[in-house]
Amino acid sequence: MNKITAAELRTILVLYQTKSFTLTGKVLHKVPTAISYTLNTLEKRLQIKLFNKDNKKLIPTVAGKYLAGKAAQILEEMDSAIQNTRSLAEDFEPDLKIAVNNIICLKPLYDLCKESSLLFPDTQINLTIEVYNGVWESLFSDKADIVVGAPHSADVNSDLDTFRLGVCNWLFCVSPTHPLTKEIFPLSNEALRRYPAICVKDTSSVLPAKNAWLLKGQRSTFVPDYYSKIRMHENGAGIGFLPEYFAKPFLDNKKLIELPVKNPKKPTTLWIASKNRQKRGAAFNWWIEQLNLDATKKSMLSSLWY
Repeated sequence: MNKITAAELRTILVLYQTKSFTLTGKVLHKVPTAISYTLNTLEKRLQIKLFNKDNKKLIPTVAGKYLAGKAAQILEEMDSAIQNTRSLAEDFEPDLKIAVNNIICLKPLYDLCKESSLLFPDTQINLTIEVYNGVWESLFSDKADIVVGAPHSADVNSDLDTFRLGVCNWLFCVSPTHPLTKEIFPLSNEALRRYPAICVKDTSSVLPAKNAWLLKGQRSTFVPDYYSKIRMHENGAGIGFLPEYFAKPFLDNKKLIELPVKNPKKPTTLWIASKNRQKRGAAFNWWIEQLNLDATKKSMLSSLWY
């Protein structure tokens, strides 16, 4: 098998650039005879002429020019691989996995992804959307390095770093033409149970799956996200609670109305969380810092359409 070493590739590249054994020797800190020997040995092994001599000047053949181009590419990739390996041994992160609760506005995260790609171009950001207990499960199962908007309990596991994101207040909203608007207020569970609840399915597979709101014996329609859920509230296909910050634009333009109920849904405290590990990379620490800014938190608890 014809093999070429990195040293030989570097010799060919410098020879192509200098066209001289003497200059190549100076660049590579070798005597000219050593450079000449390397070239002759490689040409014999490959059975290919790479350079022709014109007086004291070396003229690359078509094959020599091609190999020099490939040498530059291969050596650059090798240097990059070595640098990335060193970085990985220090604080480089090849990827960072961030799981986001479906009741979080994603726009500020898009902006952070843009900044992150500039600051940490070699770190791949992976955003996923989870629902209810699926947010916590993604962290416990190492499918996520950071979770945003994890609901309720911040003390479910002692091996966590947690930061309070904020509170999601819930409003019971229906279409202005929905039959419930003609019922006696506040609405009882018996009145609500007659109509299907629009739900987004919990993405957990190990932790107990839960519904954000569903009465016993009530029919349900499951949808993939809050875009779909709000639209189905709007067209009268079902009922349920919506995050106040998601519902507000639709309440303001009268596409939805809020109705009082006897048993309102309690506010949900939301958390930013990660596993407590001593050593973290620069990208991870930057994301945690940005996510904890008051402006970022406020933006994440805002309208889907702002």
